[in-house]
Amino acid sequence: FIQLSLLLTSKNLPLSLIREQREEFFYESKTPGATTSSEMRMFTGKFLVKKAYAYDLSLTTRYQGEWPHALEAFRRNVFLGSGYSSISLAIDNSYLRMLGEVGFLGFVSFFIIIVTIGAYIKQTLPKIDSPFVKSFVVGFSAGVLGLILNATLIDVFEASKVAFYLWILTGIVIGVLHFYQTKPFVLYDVLK
Repeated sequence: FIQLSLLLTSKNLPLSLIREQREEFFYESKTPGATTSSEMRMFTGKFLVKKAYAYDLSLTTRYQGEWPHALEAFRRNVFLGSGYSSISLAIDNSYLRMLGEVGFLGFVSFFIIIVTIGAYIKQTLPKIDSPFVKSFVVGFSAGVLGLILNATLIDVFEASKVAFYLWILTGIVIGVLHFYQTKPFVLYDVLK
């Protein structure tokens, strides 16, 4: 981890502690290729000196900037969220976007759909006798598991490039599994 002392003029990072406040800031830039020459500049204004850890530029932007905004949107209305497009485009976490935009009820509803599909696949997969169909269903399941993991750092479920194909393939898989279903699927019994 790289420890940085940040001088911030426009945005206060809420997760970092303020070390001191200054009225001026000195910046020294070295001339490329030179060993002794450098240029000193002084900036005046109100500066906050903060101690921050830069894990990675992308992760730091998410963790210290966008993710707290999503949690603020979630706190505005915990059950129903703040509404679609109430969070910026660069949130980069599908789960926080869901919580902020559609709240706890929308979040739970989405996962009930995913759990239902997984339970249906688990119940019907052992009855499939075709190796082609079985490998297609297992590949689909592995792909959805990959998307679930990937959704922690990318808005993957909200991206139209992914969502269209995900739900089309989901419909195909459920339709194919219906041909191999031998007993009725009762979600309550499966989840119990």
